Parts: sequence; structure tokens; C-alpha cells
Amino acid sequence: MDAWIEAYIAYLRAVRRYSPHSCAAYERDLRQFFAFLQERLQGEPISPSLLQAQGRTWARAWLRALHEQGMRPHTIARKAVALRVFFRFLHRKGYVQSRPLEALSVPRVDRLLPVFLDEETVRLLIESTQTDTPEGRLRRAVLELFYSTGLRTGELVGLRIRDWDPYARLLRVRGKGGRMRIVPVGRSAAEALRAHLSDRSEPDPDAPLLVFRGRPLNRMLVYRWVRRAIEGVRPELGRKGAHVLRHSVATHLLNRGADLMAIKELLGHASLATTQRYTHTSLEELKALYRRAHPRAE
Repeated sequence: MDAWIEAYIAYLRAVRRYSPHSCAAYERDLRQFFAFLQERLQGEPISPSLLQAQGRTWARAWLRALHEQGMRPHTIARKAVALRVFFRFLHRKGYVQSRPLEALSVPRVDRLLPVFLDEETVRLLIESTQTDTPEGRLRRAVLELFYSTGLRTGELVGLRIRDWDPYARLLRVRGKGGRMRIVPVGRSAAEALRAHLSDRSEPDPDAPLLVFRGRPLNRMLVYRWVRRAIEGVRPELGRKGAHVLRHSVATHLLNRGADLMAIKELLGHASLATTQRYTHTSLEELKALYRRAHPRAE
């Protein structure tokens, strides 16, 4: 099984251009599934014929066990999809003669509306960040860039100095699947970035754009900084990652009349359907405003 999994992950990385984060999640899901099988088979080798004959039964048993353990439906659905796509890969490579998981049912997941902050809360979040130290200036640059551009965390930490055009205030961003896009940067974010870069003497254009104590910024540190900043202004909020700022950008742009296609390009969505979920958020805001303001709303 190890060779099959490794070949599949190599395919996702090289052909499908999945991010390292996504590849790691898929590999983790598959290894959990096969560890579950090894336990049930008590060490008996897992052959292609066994996968062909029992794959669907085993997959259902595994997903049922995950449900009984209290795993969230969204996570179970992702694992089911990972397993189904892996079996398609095995079939395409000739390891199995059919695709036994094509009829595997995936748990229904209610799509959650994006969690976002209102404009005043974002202003407080950013302006409450102290900028009297190099670390403070870096934190401010991170928050400003997230809110100015709507970047994903992986996109932010992957930026290089050569990706930044300070004169045109544009960033060249590598998105999901290796797709490139050009993103405008607001004046406030550009000034925060200039303040961070002025703390460094980094002439190499291939150097990371954002550096903490001489080392490239990493995802976990960014997550902790953003979480701490959001907790300072909205401690009751359930989700506090960088995606909250990404959702805030999209919602504020839409509320102020931005075109949906322009927001799609800014965020790097592959499908307009992904961007359209922000219209639901804006409609909820409109309904709430209507109920508060219209004399005969109730």
C-alpha cells in the first residue's frame, strides 16, 4: 500500500499541482483508512483482489466508525472524497479492474456561511497592532496584507521579494494548482509592507517577502498571530483563522458594489460558484438591516 499511496501523492503534487498542505491531508486520510483495514484483517496482506471485492464495504465501515467517534460531517465527507479519488487513480493505473467506490455515498454537509468581521472591527483589529518593534511592524504587515488582498495563508507565506512591485502596488501570487494571478495592494498595506522591509537588508529578489527573526514566516506563526488579533476584538467568534479576513474582504467588497467576477479574480477562485456564497452573506446582512430599519418589517 505504501507504494500506491506514494505514487498517488506524487501524482497530486506533480500533475494536479496540489499544495503541500492538501497532499499531506490526502496522505493522512489514506493511511488512516489502510490502518483501519490492517486492524480488521489482523495483518493479512491487502491485495488488489481484496480491494476490488471488499473496497466499498470497508470504506462504508470506516466512515461509519468515524461518525461514531464524533467526527464532523464535513471532515468525513472530505475523507470519503479522498478515498474515492484514490480508487479512481488505482483503476487508471491498472491496479484494480473497476472503481468500487463510485457509488459510495458521501455524508451531506450543510454549507456554512462565511464568518467575517464588519469594517469597524477590522479597523480596530489592524490599528490595535503596535508597530514600535520589528515584530510589531511585521504583524501589522501580515494583517494589512490579508485584509487588502484576501490572500490564503499559504499564498502569503510563499511570497518572494520579486513578487512585489512597490511602484504599481501589485503582488504576483501563486494560488491553488499553481495558478498565477496579479493582486492590487492598498496604500495602507503597502506602507505596512514597506515598514517591514525597511527593517531588513535583503537584496536577494528570491528571498521571502515576509521574514521573522531572519527566517521565512510559517503558517503556524501566522495562524497564532491572526487568532490572537481576532480574539482581541471578537473573543466570542468561533473561527479565528486568516480565512476570516479573507471572507471579510470579499463581503465588504460585495457590499460596496464590487463586481462578483472581479472578487473571483482577486481571491483566485477556480469557480464562480465558490465566490457566489458571499452573496448569501450579503443578503443576510441586508435582511438584518431591513428588520432593524423598516417600520413594518416585523
